[in-house]
Amino acid sequence: LKAIVAAARALGLAVRIAAPTGKAAARVTDVVREVGPGAPLRATTLHKLLGGPVGGERAEGPLADCVLVVDETSMVDLGVMAWLVRNLA
Repeated sequence: LKAIVAAARALGLAVRIAAPTGKAAARVTDVVREVGPGAPLRATTLHKLLGGPVGGERAEGPLADCVLVVDETSMVDLGVMAWLVRNLA
């Protein structure tokens, strides 16, 4: 994960990291907090990243122009994964 984040940042790409639970997001944040140049990264939950009710659209619009890393995808249920995919640009 550190190598992916460092490579993306070296290429000038924005990085967003999400996880299915707050505990997983906190663990990922500890791992990638100070990787490469730029502001420290902070992982978030998928629900917080997408906002609103499950299945809805993000208020900020679709996720675009970033490298999105989803940690522990095996823990994401099908409805939430479909919600995420629908909100990608």
